[in-house]
Amino acid sequence: MNRIICLISFLFFAQIAIGQIDEQTQNKIKVKYLSAKADYKTANYWDALEDIKEIEALTDGQKVASVQNLKVKCYIGIEQYDKAKKGLNALYAMNPSSKILKDIASYEGKIDSGIKAEIKRKEEVRLEVIEKELELERKKEIKKASELNKDKYYSFNEIDKGPIFPGCVITNNDLKKCFHNKVTKLINKKFDIDILNQIQSSSGQIKLGLTFTIDYLGNIINIKGNTENEILNKELVRIGNFIPKRLVPGEINGIPVNVNYSLLTTIYKN
Repeated sequence: MNRIICLISFLFFAQIAIGQIDEQTQNKIKVKYLSAKADYKTANYWDALEDIKEIEALTDGQKVASVQNLKVKCYIGIEQYDKAKKGLNALYAMNPSSKILKDIASYEGKIDSGIKAEIKRKEEVRLEVIEKELELERKKEIKKASELNKDKYYSFNEIDKGPIFPGCVITNNDLKKCFHNKVTKLINKKFDIDILNQIQSSSGQIKLGLTFTIDYLGNIINIKGNTENEILNKELVRIGNFIPKRLVPGEINGIPVNVNYSLLTTIYKN
């Protein structure tokens, strides 16, 4: 073990102007170098870099190839590939030994691959930031356009994209049909059948009409029953209040707008 330490020390100090360093400082450098190597082997790269920083201070700025090589490998360990590349270029300029050159050959490819991956990652982040900024601007433009249209009302047939009723798939190409079906099912489910006994109908058929507005914010407003019977109208308004109060609004050219909706359906008395 002592022979190994002596050999390490000889190879290490052969790379610096030893005459300029006193024996006490040399011993400190030996300890720090061995500590740095041990930290590197156990993947404690930050601790190893701290040791190397102290070595560089003790050598008064003199560059030592073995220390520089270890420093480069620590930068690879913490994935700081730009610093590793810069350190490697400095190491090449120090005319390193064949042993160190062999070591470089084992890790130089990792540095280049790491730099490419980091460039790709930064570009992805940059594009993501741009996309978010564009989306934010688009939302601002949509909001501005919606506010300009807040006093305009469109029929259900005029809009490009129907309001989204809970349960309708957003990718559904026919959101209008899905919306209509959901409202129809709601009426059939919630309608109080006992009310029919209060309604006279010679044919046994009772026509129901429900109207309301989905505003550009998705609020359900102006719920009205559209029949000639006040009892039915009140029942339709009651049912209309079961519609979720905040929907995804209808759109024209991607701009949320106020949409007037009306439904005509028929129920039958037994």
